[in-house]
Amino acid sequence: ARRPPSRATPPPRSGGRPRPSQNGLAPTPPPLPPPYPTAKMTAALVPAARQLSVLAPAFGLHTALISRVTLRVPPLGDLYLEDAIGAAAALWLAPRCVPPLAALSSPASEPSLPRLSRRRLAFLLAALGARYLLSGCIKQGAGWLLAAATPRLAAPRAWALATLAGHLAWVGMAVRLLGDELGFFAPRSAWLRLDWSASWLRWVLCGAAACVPAFELASSLAPSPELGLGALASAAPTITAQITSLDDGLAFALSVFTACASGPFLEEVLYRGFLLRALRQHMPLGLAAPASAALFALHHGTGPGQPTLPLAALGLVFSATFVGSGNLAVSILTHSLWNLRVVALSRLR
Repeated sequence: ARRPPSRATPPPRSGGRPRPSQNGLAPTPPPLPPPYPTAKMTAALVPAARQLSVLAPAFGLHTALISRVTLRVPPLGDLYLEDAIGAAAALWLAPRCVPPLAALSSPASEPSLPRLSRRRLAFLLAALGARYLLSGCIKQGAGWLLAAATPRLAAPRAWALATLAGHLAWVGMAVRLLGDELGFFAPRSAWLRLDWSASWLRWVLCGAAACVPAFELASSLAPSPELGLGALASAAPTITAQITSLDDGLAFALSVFTACASGPFLEEVLYRGFLLRALRQHMPLGLAAPASAALFALHHGTGPGQPTLPLAALGLVFSATFVGSGNLAVSILTHSLWNLRVVALSRLR
């Protein structure tokens, strides 16, 4: 006897509509994708927008008005108002950022972080350094290509485009390295402690204010002009002088974006989010913070006229705000505001 044909519903054709079953009922449709988490994103963006709406006018007031006001203090003479505000901000930060003496004098590793061996840490630092040097070569090559391919392009715009190309190459290579080796930017990575929805306004305001007396104090203590503020105020071709001397609007906008947005983000991820926490696994915080600040200063002090010691002091302030708040968004915004302040004051003068 012949076997009766199967009454099972045949599979749907590729790219076509599924066939109905023999009993007249349509097959079960595939499950719908989960809805887009708009409510979660809104809950994260609203607190950040509210704090930015306060931070922006406060920064404008500080840069345009407070930085020019002087106070007459008989024992000290003339004192800038921003120095007094910065000293008060440092007093607010100190008890909240300086951990107990035991944490300063002994290594401590965060439980959620994977432990890095000294050999692997040295490899990552060497690999980051090699990629930074390569990005400098890319910047030079981009400048030559722009000069050869577009001879009519204005020199300031060509310089800004070449600088942006080198910086983006450095960002891409560094992010790729940290992502491949550590999973740094994974959704639930323990390395990326970045929370924009947290309460960071007071931390950023006090950190940005404390940068001013820290930079000036380190400048006054520098043993040579190359290590202090004299180099920053000289005619040496610093990055700030090159940016503020740009007359081309597009070139100035690209340079400000590089110096005040993408640059602070990557540098804080590298020096505070990665290096400081990795060094704490092998040395106490009292050594890890100055070491990361020194490398931060050397990174910026490779060119002529770069003030090394004051930049190290800024690195210590950024490290203190990150350690105290536990949020990388605080040090990123503090760093960005400092760079924006330097560019704004240089432009206004």
